[in-house]
Amino acid sequence: MKKILPTLVAMAATATLAIAPSFVSSASAATTVKLTQCHKTSSSPSKIIISCADAHRWISNITWTGWGSASAHGKGTLHWDNCIPACVDGVYKTKPIMFTATMKKNNVYTELMGPAGSFGGKVTVWKLS
Repeated sequence: MKKILPTLVAMAATATLAIAPSFVSSASAATTVKLTQCHKTSSSPSKIIISCADAHRWISNITWTGWGSASAHGKGTLHWDNCIPACVDGVYKTKPIMFTATMKKNNVYTELMGPAGSFGGKVTVWKLS
C-alpha cells in the first residue's frame, strides 16, 4: 500500500497538469465579446448590416472604443436606400454616425443605439439578430 499511494499521487498530479493548459485556453476563448448581425457573430466588426432582409441599411468603416465592456462605442458611415420612388429605384445615401452597442448577454452585444431616426423612422434602438 505504501508503494501504491505515491504512484497514485504522481499519476493524479500528471493528469492535472495535462488538463490545466486546455482548461486555461478554453476559458480565455469563452470571454471573447462578439456582436450578432444577420445570424452571424464577429468580434469588433468593421461593417454591420442593419437590415438583414434586404441589406438596404448598413454601417461601414467602423472604429470601436470600449469593445468588451458593458457597452462599446462605434463611429462609422451609415448607408441607406432612400426608397424614392421605390426601394428598387432608390438612391443610396451616406452620412457619418456615432452609435453604441449595448445589452451584452453571454458576451454578445444584442442592440445598437443611435441618434433619433438613424436606423429608420423614429427608431433609436436596433435589435440585432
